[in-house]
Amino acid sequence: MKKLSPQAKMICTIIIAGIVIAAGVGWFVYRAMQEQAEERFSAVALTAAHMAAEIIDGDKIEDFLLNEARDSFLSTIRLLSELQQSNNLSFLYIVRLTDDGNIQYIFDIDPSLSLEQQIARLGETADVSAEVVDMNIFIEVYRTGQRLEEVIFTDTPQWGHQASAYVPIFSSDGRVVAIACADVDMNDVIQRVRQQTVAVLAIIFGAFLLSMLFTLLIYTKGLKKREAIDNDRKRVEGELRFAKDIHSRMIPSVSRPISDKTNYDIHACIDSKRKVGRDFYDVFFAGNDLLAVVIGTVLIGNTIEEEDSDNTAMLIRNSARMFIKINATAGGAPSKVFEAANDSLYEITEENVTITAFMGYLDLSSGEFAYVNAGHSNPLVKLEEASFSFIDSQPSFALASEKDIQFKEGKIRFGAGDFLFLHTSGIYKITNESTKLVDVANNYEGKSAEGLVKVMQDYLKQHTEIVHENQDMAMLALRFIDCD
Repeated sequence: MKKLSPQAKMICTIIIAGIVIAAGVGWFVYRAMQEQAEERFSAVALTAAHMAAEIIDGDKIEDFLLNEARDSFLSTIRLLSELQQSNNLSFLYIVRLTDDGNIQYIFDIDPSLSLEQQIARLGETADVSAEVVDMNIFIEVYRTGQRLEEVIFTDTPQWGHQASAYVPIFSSDGRVVAIACADVDMNDVIQRVRQQTVAVLAIIFGAFLLSMLFTLLIYTKGLKKREAIDNDRKRVEGELRFAKDIHSRMIPSVSRPISDKTNYDIHACIDSKRKVGRDFYDVFFAGNDLLAVVIGTVLIGNTIEEEDSDNTAMLIRNSARMFIKINATAGGAPSKVFEAANDSLYEITEENVTITAFMGYLDLSSGEFAYVNAGHSNPLVKLEEASFSFIDSQPSFALASEKDIQFKEGKIRFGAGDFLFLHTSGIYKITNESTKLVDVANNYEGKSAEGLVKVMQDYLKQHTEIVHENQDMAMLALRFIDCD
């Protein structure tokens, strides 16, 4: 066998060194991306489990099992299902520990199960060997009543990679009666992390090969640079598409009817120049004839890094919507809804994070509109065929700015054909002044909510030079047609 030449030995040495360094860097990149993914999904799981625990009334657990609170049980399933869908949870379940040491289901919100199947799960038990939960940690939470500040990461043949959070549910006498468990499926994320790690390994090893060839061929330097630039561009574009896709999925749709009632017309839109928008809106029924409309903005201080700011905005925006909706559907006036939501949000937000929001109930049977404002831009209203003007609302602090805030309500009455136009601060800033916003609205002579929104959109498109690259814009128009 011929001996290798010095040049061949050098090339082999460079290749081996490249493989070793690439493997080391690849492992570091893999762990860094995995830890980042785990941190993000930890927040989702913990927040979802906490919110599920607040939904459940611990004193009704026994009534549910005895089938003595069926209406309340069904309404709770609907709230938990919405919580599961809005947070993209793989599983959301409420279970308790039986006397014989097994797990008993109270609620099992599984997207693969029908409503009838979820109802049938009430009272079913699972043996410890079924690996429904991590029994050691589950029993610790159940017996101590202390919520875990860190989630549990598991990798099982049956479920794959899961991030799980356990939050105790208490009865009024302070006993732990059940545990709210939220599971986030991390299989796709882990698979993407592995694929990206393989890609990083390939890029690093390729860079070493290019460096070696550079000693032989000068032109490879330019090739390597172009490939690096192209990879960075694709990565940034992919991250932007991914973030905007998540954002759009979490915005409620008003393009399809949310009830069979025909005496109102509603349309909304939202546009964000950020990866993750701060604005949000919601439309739902808080009662048989009470149409609830909500709009708000998450405000984040400059001390939070941009990437952390995006993650914070997503979690707080979804939490704000959920807390408001949960308290609204449970009953109570708008002011009481904001007071309860404010206290819950105050507990989970940092000092430099607040939420401005406006909410109102339109009684479709009478036309009465009761509303409350938490530091948000005043909406426009058009009553009795008069011109648009700003609604008169009592000023108040933003949500989560401090605890135990008291909110004041206002009331007006809508007649046939009257309009309400909600907007976020971005619209106000772009129209430059309040009179301009009123003028733009009054230029609309049509009779549909969608038409009013389009007038505003057309104006904004004509003034794109003053739209800041990070400016969010959300608007919602509501037209009352007539009383039932």
